[in-house]
Amino acid sequence: MESTVNPKRRWWPWLKWSLFLIVLVGVGSRGWTLWKDIKPGELRFSPAWFVAAVMCYIAGLFPSAAFWTALLRRFGAPISFARGIRAHYCGQPGKYLPGKALVLMIRSSLAAAEGVRVSTAAVTATYETLVTMSAGLVLTAMLAPWVITKELIESRRIPLTLPESEYGRWTYVVIVLAISIAGLL
Repeated sequence: MESTVNPKRRWWPWLKWSLFLIVLVGVGSRGWTLWKDIKPGELRFSPAWFVAAVMCYIAGLFPSAAFWTALLRRFGAPISFARGIRAHYCGQPGKYLPGKALVLMIRSSLAAAEGVRVSTAAVTATYETLVTMSAGLVLTAMLAPWVITKELIESRRIPLTLPESEYGRWTYVVIVLAISIAGLL
């Protein structure tokens, strides 16, 4: 009896490892470029701050990872919470390469290994990215009256007028929030 091996099974591991190496080389070369631009004595490494930064990065990504996993499950995808979180975090390095499409490929392939349709994983990952970016944009717009100073606007010649009084700032925040909520509906 002759065994027929699915052709996808032969090239899929090679593709996954190739993508991993592309991400590794891309991130590594960018890091090396940034490292060369630093003048001696300008940078000091602190293991404690490094660990704190890594923990903050991981914690900051968790809401997006949980949202994406919940989206997958809402669409009936047979993925556990832990595997969804894993796929989301593993896809993150793909964001550091031009085009950022590698994120979708990494997440989709890891989700597909759990029985999720690739199209479902890709569409929900795209939607999660757009929602996350929109939330960041709304938060930035709401904080703008406190962060963007009049001096900054004048020095950069930005055609922008922001409220200067506390009442005006909070009114601006409420308006931005109301427009955002209306946009969701």
